[in-house]
Amino acid sequence: MSSKEYQILKIVKTLDEADVILKEHNVSKYRTSDLSSSTKYSYRCSNYRKYPLCKIEIQVYVDNNYLTEIKLMYKNVHCHEQRNTTTRAPSPVRELVSNFVQCNLTEVQIKNLLFVNDPTASMSTNQLSNLINYARRKNNPEIFSVYDFNQ
Repeated sequence: MSSKEYQILKIVKTLDEADVILKEHNVSKYRTSDLSSSTKYSYRCSNYRKYPLCKIEIQVYVDNNYLTEIKLMYKNVHCHEQRNTTTRAPSPVRELVSNFVQCNLTEVQIKNLLFVNDPTASMSTNQLSNLINYARRKNNPEIFSVYDFNQ
């Protein structure tokens, strides 16, 4: 199949039926185009940022004269073989830091415990500090000033 040719996926009668099919294909809307006699909604993979090689596209054509005939067209298929690289800390490390922050440990204690629990995890000091600060802000209530109560 050529990557430039759309093929009919299905013809449905309502937008609700089309939404069910779109959810099954794990796509999200990224463009709406008003054409002379119809409206075209374009969808792409919901995970397109994580998987840059995923080129699936689905277009929904709603004819302004025949609202009971909605065409779903597609081209390409999902391709989740190659994931984008990320600088984010791995999930287990984020969970450990969150747990350590809840125990009121200091940054040095957290760093030492991370090395003991997961010696292969390498993070910069700055990234670890930011992660600890984020976990502290997330888990602790905000601090209010006296001036906040005067207003």
